[in-house]
Amino acid sequence: MRYHNIVPGTFVRRENRFIGICLVHGKSERVHIRNTGRCAELFVPGASVFLQYAPSPQKKTAYTLIALYKGERLINLDSLAPN
Repeated sequence: MRYHNIVPGTFVRRENRFIGICLVHGKSERVHIRNTGRCAELFVPGASVFLQYAPSPQKKTAYTLIALYKGERLINLDSLAPN
């Protein structure tokens, strides 16, 4: 699967199953999280993340969390991506 408009960020916290807060270009942004699993070992403050920027009037957030680093490993968190 190919992603477009990917921007780096830093994970801050998770508000609920679907919404997280990340720093993007030094600004705090609400982001959509497609993976509703708990993933407490992954969603740690300060984790490097990759977000897809796709603003739309129909969406509540302009960013979607796609992947993050756990140590040296890049982990895809997009539940819509094929295995």
